[in-house]
Amino acid sequence: MASTSGTSSSSRRMDTTSFGSNDSFSRNKKRTNQKSTTNSYSQDSFVWSFFKLVEYEEEDEIVTKVQCDIEGCNVKYTWHNSTSNLINHLRDVHHITKMSLENKKIEELKKPIQQKLETVISKPYSKLIQQKLTQNIVKFFLLCTLPLFLIENENFRTFLNTFDPRYKPPCINTLEHEIPDAAFYTAQTIKYMINTQADIIALTFDLWTSRAHNSYLGITCHWISDEFKMYDLTLSVTEMGEYKTASNIVSTIEPILEEFGISGGKLVSITTDNGSNVKAAVTQLSEKISPLKPQGLLHLVLTQPTPLHSINNPTDSSNVILVIEAVSERVSAEKT
Repeated sequence: MASTSGTSSSSRRMDTTSFGSNDSFSRNKKRTNQKSTTNSYSQDSFVWSFFKLVEYEEEDEIVTKVQCDIEGCNVKYTWHNSTSNLINHLRDVHHITKMSLENKKIEELKKPIQQKLETVISKPYSKLIQQKLTQNIVKFFLLCTLPLFLIENENFRTFLNTFDPRYKPPCINTLEHEIPDAAFYTAQTIKYMINTQADIIALTFDLWTSRAHNSYLGITCHWISDEFKMYDLTLSVTEMGEYKTASNIVSTIEPILEEFGISGGKLVSITTDNGSNVKAAVTQLSEKISPLKPQGLLHLVLTQPTPLHSINNPTDSSNVILVIEAVSERVSAEKT
């Protein structure tokens, strides 16, 4: 019995040893099979320039995965002897196809996407886009009455570069060449508006002298559209020269009115200051452009500057109301 028992015990030990050998054999077999699987892929595909095989041990099992070798990616896929997922990944994520290798080197395609974006951002705009942006810069300088030399100020150019690195700011000479084009375009726009929107027009003349003792004549036109929108547009600011006589003022105004298509039929009133030469010029102009009108032009003379806020004061606004009534009566007479 003892012998039998010993034999049984020995058999159990042998079985245990045998089981351990089988388990080890199973793991080795899986390793062997995995290696044979790993070595079974074809290296002819272009994807292997961007992927590498990596082995991992998961739950006593060796798992082979393919890892993207492009810098900053490191995406992993379980390897199933197929490159379909790898091709799709390169195409959808990195925009790399087999044809990409015809124009670029592998090392270049492996660079991070961020670097590629920075390269694109640093590329200057086309000539057409650059010109349109420069025109907006010109418009900004003119509407804000900024000095042109500001365009070459280092801080201003840094400011522009911060918002749009692709835009290359022009030099002051470029701005000076763009201004006449901007002035021509604006003049054409005003002509069109006067021709299509303004039935009657009022003008304002302002003769003034700068600190440098240069005399200028400013001409502004005003009208109200059918939608009751008021327009106040500057037609011209012209240097008068040394002599500011009434005849010189008239000879300066006439070609400007002709250029913008403002005839006696549209013009109903002119507002000026109390200068004798300006009042005489309006009288001469009225005789020239509306000789058939018995009433002549309505001439409003400002004897002293009136703050805009005074219109809110009923006492001060009474004169304004009388002027509006006078203009209304004049318009009614013109229509009849």
